[in-house]
Amino acid sequence: MLRYRLMSGSALIVFLAIMVFVRSAIADVLMAVFAVAVLVTSLREYFNMTARMGASGHYGLTLPISLALLAAAFPPVRQSLALDPYITLVFLIFLLFSFGLIFRQRNPEGFRAATLGFLASAGGLLYLGVTLVFLVRVYYLADEGSHSPYLFFFLVLVTKCGDIGGFILGSLSAKRIGGNHKMVPFLSPKKSWEGYLGSILLSGLVAWALYAWLGTHFMINGRPAMSTLSSILIGIVFATVGLVGDLAASALKRASGVKDSGHLLPGMGGVIDVIDSLVFVGPLFYCYLAWVSGSPS
Repeated sequence: MLRYRLMSGSALIVFLAIMVFVRSAIADVLMAVFAVAVLVTSLREYFNMTARMGASGHYGLTLPISLALLAAAFPPVRQSLALDPYITLVFLIFLLFSFGLIFRQRNPEGFRAATLGFLASAGGLLYLGVTLVFLVRVYYLADEGSHSPYLFFFLVLVTKCGDIGGFILGSLSAKRIGGNHKMVPFLSPKKSWEGYLGSILLSGLVAWALYAWLGTHFMINGRPAMSTLSSILIGIVFATVGLVGDLAASALKRASGVKDSGHLLPGMGGVIDVIDSLVFVGPLFYCYLAWVSGSPS
């Protein structure tokens, strides 16, 4: 299991490094392919879980709407659109088609199933279709006339190091006499307060180290995105919000009766199992950068 986890993790790290440090069209293509693949697969996993709960949802409707939102995050599309009207129209189309599927029902059972399907679809659109867009938007934030992926690298690495820190300290503290202090045992039996401490420690440390290494690249519209102190605080916030995202995915898995969201990545489970801690951190970091530097492009 550990061998497969290391193999899957190494492949993801290589993809991330190319998208960040290879400044060419290759990185843009990889980012587009990676973003679409993550969205398509994670939504499929989500709807598989909601189906097990009795709410099948409409994957065939939610996916194209989510892809339309994702497309608007890439510069060539974003720069050619009036963004607010476009996004409003996308949401309106989703609502019209969703309720159209409800109105066509002719019996109480079908009406109930269609309504649950709408709720599952709206949840998938909000949980994955909207939030994942912000990871791409962070990647393409303006840096003195040129897009900079370094803040995206900071976001992903700091957040995932929070997962690693939580796993390490949580596992070590579980071996002591009396075990560790469980956080929400009914939802995620292995999550502990000691693990949370490990998360914030490692995320804060890695955030500080990345700022010391790449801080000159953390610029938005010519302004510094953070300082030494704020980078550490951001790392702590990432670890905390990432933990909430992890627990949210655990809630979905527990409600649907599955251990992993999928089986695509050997040793890791599904795509949601990998991105769960990033789902809420991406929008939060984007809002922070918008607040710090004005309205980023």
